[in-house]
Amino acid sequence: MHDAIERAIRTGNRYDVEYRVIQPTGEVRTVHSRGEVKRDSSGRPYRMFGSAQDITERKRTEQRIMAQHRVTEVLAEADTLEAAAPRLLQALCECLVWDLGALWYTNRPAGALRCVGFWRRASVEVPQFEAATRGAIFEAAYSLPGTVWLSREPVYFADFGRESDFPRASIALAEGLRAASGFPILLAGEVSGVIEFFGRETRPPGPDLFNMMSAIDSQVGQFIERKR
Repeated sequence: MHDAIERAIRTGNRYDVEYRVIQPTGEVRTVHSRGEVKRDSSGRPYRMFGSAQDITERKRTEQRIMAQHRVTEVLAEADTLEAAAPRLLQALCECLVWDLGALWYTNRPAGALRCVGFWRRASVEVPQFEAATRGAIFEAAYSLPGTVWLSREPVYFADFGRESDFPRASIALAEGLRAASGFPILLAGEVSGVIEFFGRETRPPGPDLFNMMSAIDSQVGQFIERKR
């Protein structure tokens, strides 16, 4: 936003930009702002006017539609869950503004979960957390994805490293990961997998995040059933 205003002052062009506002509660709002700079007879800027509109709900709707569309495309082109996982996680993280994601597959006889997919933004360097996640196997009894598996319900942490003592919590704290969430992939009433997300910002979940992820997890569950 500051860059847009500086360019408007320097060039005389109108500005039209979207930016995020993080409120004291951690909630992220999206604002659309546009305006222009007025100049006096000598060409010096002396007044700026414009408008700012909260478009958070519209952006959430757009993100939900885009996420579901991209997930449908990924699953339609994939042969296995492992092959689909990186693109699936990328689509969800980019659309829903998470920094990284992992997909876990349940092994009921062993009572454990195995990480079958991992994705992170190129700008997010978390080598220890990535090493502790890729290919990892966690017992269902004590881990973030295990909690989702046993409860069959989504879980959310505004500050994962400080609010839990699960495996990887101390690593997440050390490498700057804050918000975390996990969602069950349900198949015939059983949890066949878990999708988890992490982000650098502390933020509450959006009001429709759980409903949207429930629909997407259902898509993934149907994909697993078809492949079986």
